[in-house]
Amino acid sequence: MKRSIAISLVLTGALFGAYFSVVVVGEWAEENKYIYSSPLDYALDYLSDDIYRKIAIEVDWVTGREPDWNAMHFLIERMYEYCDKEEIYIDYNASDEILPLKDTYTLDDLLSLENEYRDLYKNGDTAVIYFLYLNGRYVDTGGYSSVVTEVAGLTYGHSSVAIFKDELRDLGNSAWNEDSLEKTVLLHEFGHIICLVGIGYHSDQEDPEHPHHSIHKGCVMYYAINVSENAPEPNLDFCNDSKKDIEYIKSRDRDVSNVIYIPWLLLAADIISAVAIILSILYPENGGLENQASGTRPEFPEEGDEEMYF
Repeated sequence: MKRSIAISLVLTGALFGAYFSVVVVGEWAEENKYIYSSPLDYALDYLSDDIYRKIAIEVDWVTGREPDWNAMHFLIERMYEYCDKEEIYIDYNASDEILPLKDTYTLDDLLSLENEYRDLYKNGDTAVIYFLYLNGRYVDTGGYSSVVTEVAGLTYGHSSVAIFKDELRDLGNSAWNEDSLEKTVLLHEFGHIICLVGIGYHSDQEDPEHPHHSIHKGCVMYYAINVSENAPEPNLDFCNDSKKDIEYIKSRDRDVSNVIYIPWLLLAADIISAVAIILSILYPENGGLENQASGTRPEFPEEGDEEMYF
């Protein structure tokens, strides 16, 4: 009787574990379903339609630093040209206005804000890009001291971009208007999302002095924006070398050798554990491993042997 109760409890626990593994953890893991071994595979989430057929854009902004929606729609038009998607859209329901917190932001600040306010992650047939519009400036804490930088945009994750609206407004007082600047910065950061320039591959146009940027001053993937009085109008499209790089990335097969689907691994572990516990209940005298025919135990490896049993 006690044995039956114990087995029932184990089976109940196993069923709960199976539910937790596939349903609860599955919902969490779906947003990061594929753990890629190459950044190019993340780029293919946006460029290819083999897994995701849509792209949703979520935008959160500090009060008074709302994005230029015309610039956002310009970006969507450009994305349609390079991404094999049936739909690319801004999810206004998921986008939020947030209160300004500070005048400078570190990378940790960006990650904390995203963790608090971001609602959408890739799921089902939809990939997601997250834009965080901020006041103030970015602080680089990578060196021995904090350096306040003149960064208008920053791609800080596979799907995450920060736009510093105050910097755009300051630059907009120069020869370029703010609308053109914002379009340029948005397209530039999207270029980084899809691994331009040389992120995970070799590119002949990569600037050795400014990694992951183009050597061509007229390219939207150049490391800096020239806003001097006699500067030419911004190039609101990728240069020919960048287009060639995009075609190379799109032609590449995904490397799924290290893909892990977390819930099913948990489910397998749950089932194996349940079977092991049930066996130990059925054969408590010898841990379920007694050789019933001979009455002897199988030999276990001595301490230090490399084999492991589970």
